[in-house]
Amino acid sequence: MFFYQMFKWLYNFSIASLIAFVLATVYVSVIYRQTAIRDLVAVGESKNVALTRSFANSLESDLASFLHSAETFSNDELRSSLAVARLHRAVINEMKGLSVVKVKLFDRKGRIIFSTEGSEIGKITESQGFEATRSGQTLTLHNYRKAFESFDNTIKDRQILSSYIPVQFESTTEPITGVFELYTDETPLVERLERTQRTILLAAAIIFGLLYAIVWLIFRQASHILRNQYAQLAATQADLAESHQELQQRVNQLHHQNQVLMELAKNKALHQGDLNGAFQAITEATAQTLKIKRVSVWLLDGNSTHIQCLDLFELSSRQHSSGIKLAATDYPNYFQALVADELIVANNAHTDPRTCEFSSSYLTPLGIASMMDAPIRLSGRTVGVLCYEQVGNERHWTSEEQNFARSTADLVSLVLEANQRQQAQDALRQSEARERQKSQQLTTTLSELKDAQAQLIQAAKMSALGQMVAGVGHEINNPVNFVSGNLGYAHQYFQDLSRLLEAYQQSYPNPTPEICQLTSEIELDFLVKDWQKLMHSMQIGADRLKQIVLSLRSFSRRHDDELKPTNIHQGIDNTLLILQHRLQPQKNRSEIKLVKDYGQLPLVPCYSSLLNQVFMNLISNAIEALSETTTQTDTPLYEPQILIRTQTDSVQSLSSSEEVINCAVIEIVDNGLGISEEICQQIFDPFFTTKPVGKGTGLGLSISYQIVVEKHGGQLRCVSTPGAGTCFIIEIPLQPNSSSDKNFPHCP
Repeated sequence: MFFYQMFKWLYNFSIASLIAFVLATVYVSVIYRQTAIRDLVAVGESKNVALTRSFANSLESDLASFLHSAETFSNDELRSSLAVARLHRAVINEMKGLSVVKVKLFDRKGRIIFSTEGSEIGKITESQGFEATRSGQTLTLHNYRKAFESFDNTIKDRQILSSYIPVQFESTTEPITGVFELYTDETPLVERLERTQRTILLAAAIIFGLLYAIVWLIFRQASHILRNQYAQLAATQADLAESHQELQQRVNQLHHQNQVLMELAKNKALHQGDLNGAFQAITEATAQTLKIKRVSVWLLDGNSTHIQCLDLFELSSRQHSSGIKLAATDYPNYFQALVADELIVANNAHTDPRTCEFSSSYLTPLGIASMMDAPIRLSGRTVGVLCYEQVGNERHWTSEEQNFARSTADLVSLVLEANQRQQAQDALRQSEARERQKSQQLTTTLSELKDAQAQLIQAAKMSALGQMVAGVGHEINNPVNFVSGNLGYAHQYFQDLSRLLEAYQQSYPNPTPEICQLTSEIELDFLVKDWQKLMHSMQIGADRLKQIVLSLRSFSRRHDDELKPTNIHQGIDNTLLILQHRLQPQKNRSEIKLVKDYGQLPLVPCYSSLLNQVFMNLISNAIEALSETTTQTDTPLYEPQILIRTQTDSVQSLSSSEEVINCAVIEIVDNGLGISEEICQQIFDPFFTTKPVGKGTGLGLSISYQIVVEKHGGQLRCVSTPGAGTCFIIEIPLQPNSSSDKNFPHCP
């Protein structure tokens, strides 16, 4: 039955394949012809366009005048016109020997003003090709003509390409001046195309015939093979049924073993590290599952010289026992195999070289015939063995029983790990209690150490910065003074040389050729004009350097260790001058817009160098926040901005809720991403930072807070809303408190 269905299916498939192949061949042939005709039309159109343009260019003047004058001629005047006769001769000469069989020329209204078939002159065309060409496009059509009037005679059964080609001369502004229609005879190409199509169909038919014959022979051979295989299949079905029954028994056994393993894995004794309870549960469950008389757990001592039984379960008496101890020196082969092998499977324990050492002293007295020992490993080291002992007849251990033994040994390993973990946890709890007391002491000491360390770092930092800035300002000042002082002389010398050159030019108006060539090479006139601009630019640069040197000196003020009346605005401007390069456009952001809103401030008594450091820290943080905002925002029109606002105000004193003091208030505001309330509460803590490791110490804002609050008796606050920017507010009392700067390091 199966063979009959298969053969019938193959027969139907062969018929369907024949029909599909024929249809596919016809389809491919049609597609081939259509594609070839399209290519033929495209090539013919390109050829006709080139031919028409060449002909029109050769007769451009005569043809242009003829096209313009022909619009005023009547049909009879056109037929008798000498221009038509000359154009006819030119067409015959130009097209002679080519595939062109007919030429027409239309004016812009569609009237035929020239045709190699004279009877058509004067007719109005309604051709779709002419209508499409009036917009300046070229159109080519393919059609079959039974009879066609060519230059000299009538031709029959022709494949004709008719191309409508617009003509436009540069002397006119119209889209087209006229339209040429060229008829070319493509019959030889089409006939060759049809011969190719017939050849393809014939070749496909031959190939299919051969393939069909081969398939038929294959079917006959396959039929013979299938009959033989059908007979063999009937013979093997009985074997499969028997194997299926045996396999089902093994599947049931494996399912039962998995359930036992899952139940053992859920046992509380395993997770709590209870060795006795866990070992008894494991040995009892495995003995009942595999129906083995004896199952035991053995562990090696620390030196691996002895192995001791911690639990032995005997199925016949259903009792647990322990205490048996064996020396490794008495059974060297077994202990070596225990370390090296993954599993010891001895179907005949008396003859197996790994277990035969137990024959006289252990196996024979207990009636043990077969053994299966699964090593127990912990952290990659063998620490014991789970032993299965078959009493009575020999037993051939199946692969399922071996896998079950390995899994059970892994459970014993988990019990040992849990026991070690429990012991470690007990020791850890005791250690944590001792360390917790030490940690409380260290926390207090560390807090005091951080404050002292921050003060020392700030003192060293300000000292190094002051020395560096003062040194740089001094080293730059001398060469700047030299350059600035000599710019005036250089300008005067060049003026003298210019006057001398003008005097030479007036005295010798006709210089030698060598001097003329040199004057041209160095562009003397441009050099004289550009020198003035160059000297002006150098003077501006020198003045800028002087301003930077003064700002550096003012910013450092190494010896400002006393309260002095200070111009706050000057300190802010000096800081901005040093940070000017960071405000410029960077690779990942646009230029930061700086807005100054300075109010009327008196001279404020303060430590100017320390206050400059506060300005440096806060403005630097604002620049970094704006750079981070630019990389994270998706708004293309985002413009980073820093606003610095100063004013005087009356604020509540920190020491007394009823006292109000006058302060100079400085606000530094950015339009970045802002920070959360949680970060605002920690932002002035020593060593607190939100920057990646290596990009911040967490000391800048902490030191700034100490400078403002402890050194000047003022206030430093941070006001921010996520997504709305951040504002740092500095409040410096106009009347200093003498006790505000105690215990704070002075800048050297």
